[in-house]
Amino acid sequence: MSMIRKYIWTIETIRSYKKISLEQLSDRYAANESVSGGSPLNRQTLFRWRNDIAEMFGIAIECKHELFYIANPEVLDQSGLTQWLLNTYSTLNSLENSLRVKDRILTEPIPSSELFLNDIIEALKQNRLVRFTYTKFVDGVPNVCTVRPYCVKLFMQRWYLLGYCEERKGLRTYGLDRMTDFSTTDEKFSLPNDFDAEAYFSTHFGISTETYIKCETVTFKAYNPHNCYLRALPLHSSQEEVEKGDGYSVFQVRLRPNYEFYWRLLGMGDKVQILSPEGVRREMMMMIKRIGSLYQKE
Repeated sequence: MSMIRKYIWTIETIRSYKKISLEQLSDRYAANESVSGGSPLNRQTLFRWRNDIAEMFGIAIECKHELFYIANPEVLDQSGLTQWLLNTYSTLNSLENSLRVKDRILTEPIPSSELFLNDIIEALKQNRLVRFTYTKFVDGVPNVCTVRPYCVKLFMQRWYLLGYCEERKGLRTYGLDRMTDFSTTDEKFSLPNDFDAEAYFSTHFGISTETYIKCETVTFKAYNPHNCYLRALPLHSSQEEVEKGDGYSVFQVRLRPNYEFYWRLLGMGDKVQILSPEGVRREMMMMIKRIGSLYQKE
């Protein structure tokens, strides 16, 4: 069992009990042999883990009246990465204990996680430039890129890097599955003080960042059961349900309607209808006509 999974177990256990004594925590730790190997948890080890957890996840575990608790639980709600890590490792723990039924647990592959992700994250931490050859799917022409890595983002089973390209003098997004000849340079850079990864993508859908597209409030109607799907898993962080009727819901999102946005709505077929603005509605109608024309040709 890796140390990170032990940290995740500690966080989840303390969070679930709100407040817990060292004795109780140690008993539960020893009882979970897949995590502890049957060994108890002593105070010295817990305090060492507590420091590591604070540094790695930003989660503060405090002790008062001999009871341990999470002093800043809001971090678990506010930090997407922290929550994602907790969910991921919690799932890994479950899967590790389910080898007997491994043929009945199906997952989705993320091929790009095997390609340079660890190297990029190390470059992020050290603020070092990276260099790679990038080949777009569109034109198939390889280009050498020297990039200041700003952040990475997971979208639709692919990892992407957002960074400032030295050759093109601007921010660009790169799919890791289109990179080759990757290397980390010795050259360092300073991340802009005003850069906020979450804020940067807040008005975009997916990983495309076409700033020339106007940010608009898009209203669309979703019919049952897709309104339930969208309620359970929002299309965008800005999504709001503004009307709920018999067999339908009306949602609003505030974003730049790019190709990926239209593509996602098109995937819902006749269960979703854009209501406004008129320009976005017309663009969707044109895309539908182009799709229809493919099936009208002999």
